[in-house]
Amino acid sequence: MVRVSAISFLNTVPLMRGFERDVETPARNMEVWFTEPSECADQLRCGVADVGLIPAIEYQRIPGLSVVGDCAIATKGAVRSILLLTRKPLAEIRTVAADTASRTSVALTQILFQRRFGNADVRMVPHPPSPAAMLAKCDAALVIGDPALHYAKAPIAGVTALDLGAEWVALTGKPFVFAFWAARREFATPELAATLNSWRDRGLAEINEIIPYEAKRRYLSEETVRAYLTENIHFTLDSDCIEGLRLYYRWAGELGLAPLGRDLEIVRAGELAAK
Repeated sequence: MVRVSAISFLNTVPLMRGFERDVETPARNMEVWFTEPSECADQLRCGVADVGLIPAIEYQRIPGLSVVGDCAIATKGAVRSILLLTRKPLAEIRTVAADTASRTSVALTQILFQRRFGNADVRMVPHPPSPAAMLAKCDAALVIGDPALHYAKAPIAGVTALDLGAEWVALTGKPFVFAFWAARREFATPELAATLNSWRDRGLAEINEIIPYEAKRRYLSEETVRAYLTENIHFTLDSDCIEGLRLYYRWAGELGLAPLGRDLEIVRAGELAAK
């Protein structure tokens, strides 16, 4: 039995569609559960899970992992679900309340303050995702995932919301990768890569079925869900995403947020045909 830790946010639904619909092998030989991005990484790190949909930064922090397949949670522009909220000018921010579900976006925020906002004197403060409470405690708030999508429905007066996906692309001209599948090396096989890719491919093929169901389940409009899943999120770890990911890793390493020097070790589904 392969133990799989997945993320419960809306943006991962297409990646899991094949698993939820597949009653045959290999899905029935997998135990899958859903949690927050940070917890996915911790479960893979401590061996509770064999495979995880992990925050991208954690690939640099957890030894012995391989990327499996070419699925991703990425963006090539505005992402809508990674927001920096503030009432203050960026140069005056000293503390950021950071959503405890986040790892990759915390490092992204620190990189952007250093390289785009011109303010390196910022401290990240872990906090549950409650924008009003976060802003009462700190100068700014980092909110990710579904809570960020819900914030857009009822924004706080006087608060500016910066889309950090858009800020990254404006700075670098490259996509940003938030998460991907990774596994301990003994589980990282071309067969697993093919399975995970097929789940994603089925999700994208059935996106029109996913939208009304998830909109109702998550108390979001169908228009919001459709735009988010078809325009804001990019689901493939393509060559442009890999280039953006390598730049992110280099800058994170230079700031001491992750080890430097580890390149991506990717097990691809196509390796099956080569054998």
